[in-house]
Amino acid sequence: MKANLYYAGLLAAFLLVFVASGPSTFATITESTQSPETINQTQTSQEGVVTVAVGEGSNGTFQNYTYTPQSVEINAGESVTWFSPVDPALPVDIHTVTFADPTIVSDLILPFAVPNEATNFELLPPFNAGEPVLIPTPDGRQAIVGVNKLAFYPAVVGANNQTTYLNGTDIQYTTDGTDTIVNSGIILPTMPPTGGPEPNSTGTETGDAGVQSMGPPFPLVSSFSLTFQEPGAYPYFCAIHPWMVGQVVVRGESQTETLGQNQTETLGQNQTETLRQNEAEAPNPSFE
Repeated sequence: MKANLYYAGLLAAFLLVFVASGPSTFATITESTQSPETINQTQTSQEGVVTVAVGEGSNGTFQNYTYTPQSVEINAGESVTWFSPVDPALPVDIHTVTFADPTIVSDLILPFAVPNEATNFELLPPFNAGEPVLIPTPDGRQAIVGVNKLAFYPAVVGANNQTTYLNGTDIQYTTDGTDTIVNSGIILPTMPPTGGPEPNSTGTETGDAGVQSMGPPFPLVSSFSLTFQEPGAYPYFCAIHPWMVGQVVVRGESQTETLGQNQTETLGQNQTETLRQNEAEAPNPSFE
């Protein structure tokens, strides 16, 4: 029962977010409304471990739309982990950590069309990334939720425009800087075990009374860890509240180039050693 109430609260927040904020676009990030104290915070990596709190200070009557600290600095090859420190018993807003290329046009609510005698959804221009959320219903059919799955699911859109959805409650991913979208999914406080449906289940579940109930139309994420291989500045925002922004600054040398150089040097050394060994073992040539 407690788990069902928890999911009911999530569904209510899921619906109210469109009334409160309206559609937001991945490519449009408005000016931050965070306090100067939060904006000026910068955390530097220590021993390769950096954490960022999502919505810290939120409670039942006040929602804090912040990442704390808002800006972090790490070295190439290190990671940042985002989590929600809010009490899971409190009603909280839903947030994401979203990195997106400025050329991406992708809203929370997207217009899709189904061609005649077809089953695949086609995204209408000018939008160029996204797909609808489909969830199973108690009667065995699928319900179509008219929102963008890329905003609510842990997902990566690569340079080839191929979408990969990430599984688990503690997401880990490594980016080389070529991904056009990296999204954490909905980061929420860790829900204590209740003996009911798994919190990451979006399908139908059967409770103790044998009555089917539906979970939220998106997976729940407890933490999101992203490893950065390439140096540079990586701005990010909440796909649900685009004025909620943060930044990761990655220092140092490119991990991809360093790896490639090390592989080349090792390969060259091995080839040289093999050549010398072959020369030493080869028989002396004979002349007639």
